[in-house]
Amino acid sequence: MVKHAGEDWPGSHIFRQMRVSNFADSALGGRLGPATELGLVMSDSATKERHDWACRMLDAAILTYNIQPASGSISTWIPDAATSGLLANLGLPDAPPDFFFDGSESINAGFVGRTSDGYAVLALRGTLPPGGSDTAAWVEDWVNDFKAGPVDWTIAGSKIGQIEAGFAEAALSLWQVGEGPLAKIVEDKADPVKGIVITGHSKGAALVYPVASLVETRWPGLISRIDAYATPMTADQAFADWFQSKGLTGKTTRYQNKDDIVPFLPVWPKLDISGWIMKVLDLSGSNLFSDDYVLIGSLEYLAEQGGACEILTGSAGQDQANTDIEAALESLDLEAIISAHSATGRYHTCLCGDRLPSA
Repeated sequence: MVKHAGEDWPGSHIFRQMRVSNFADSALGGRLGPATELGLVMSDSATKERHDWACRMLDAAILTYNIQPASGSISTWIPDAATSGLLANLGLPDAPPDFFFDGSESINAGFVGRTSDGYAVLALRGTLPPGGSDTAAWVEDWVNDFKAGPVDWTIAGSKIGQIEAGFAEAALSLWQVGEGPLAKIVEDKADPVKGIVITGHSKGAALVYPVASLVETRWPGLISRIDAYATPMTADQAFADWFQSKGLTGKTTRYQNKDDIVPFLPVWPKLDISGWIMKVLDLSGSNLFSDDYVLIGSLEYLAEQGGACEILTGSAGQDQANTDIEAALESLDLEAIISAHSATGRYHTCLCGDRLPSA
């Protein structure tokens, strides 16, 4: 496809429509303070504490990618140069946490741990890039067909809404192997936890919502916070309403990087990355942009001001996100769109003040 000056690119009306529909945030939003070259300068102690947690939970999400398939259906923990520092920031010992995995070739994985300040952390892994750097193969490896659509999500026999089919299957797969390890920490009466924190990046971020509903049902009121980085849309409005009724929406923050397209989509098609982007532009009539899916939680958008990070919230953040992704897609800046999704790149720079080496 060749884009000529003055032409609308296919699918552009979808992003213009997103300015006024399909988003859960209704607050006016605004800026969280001045930015620096390596992250945000915190203007008050509450903001600093919030973003200390944001960095810790991002580190937990990054650590899940150390869970690597070993052979067949078995996975192992493979640390890298950043692992010790990430564990220390999270508040876990410098040793493999209690990790779990399930599915074909261990496609679903996560870990649990008890932090030094008394929280049970549940971290869910995103899709694992084969070889650590092959982004095209990574996208093709998404086993969730975007045409599958939503399926009913039931809790204790009652339907509470709908979840995208692939994410629902993955969440149930992980819960059957992760519930036990988490229970050992949460139900340790000799060393009670202050609360449960749940995190994930990409596919892992999509899974935090259905998994959080299972956690809330087993341990009502114990979830302290939910952090979702680069999350695609996962659930419908009925599920979002249930989430809100349990007090979970107010505990949930979505972090979205400039030029990251994944938060605009319910799932990723199984295409090579260049073909995928081109396909996105031509799928405005498909359920890829289905109104069945909504975003849940407060938005913190990692915008850019003078080359530095600036965090925008609410509708101000969403408006800027729409503007930025429109520009990236219009220019077909595939490199920017690909790199924007990395948890160790600008997400880490803006929230933690440093850029980690890519895995």
